[in-house]
Amino acid sequence: MLFYKDRFPRFMEYIEKGYVYIHARPEKIEQFGVLERWDGHLGTGNLNAHFCMGRAIEIARESGMGGV
Repeated sequence: MLFYKDRFPRFMEYIEKGYVYIHARPEKIEQFGVLERWDGHLGTGNLNAHFCMGRAIEIARESGMGGV
């Protein structure tokens, strides 16, 4: 069973093995009106999610609805 305290060493291992790339920048792949598709390029999941959430909010402010 994976406990919270065990996540950091495993995360570091994933970085060392190349499963997670800490310098990755999200890249927009496609846009369909108020919907966008982004590639996180193996970046850290929570950072990619935070970026995409901000982008969805930005689209929603402009159009009333946004999905990323």
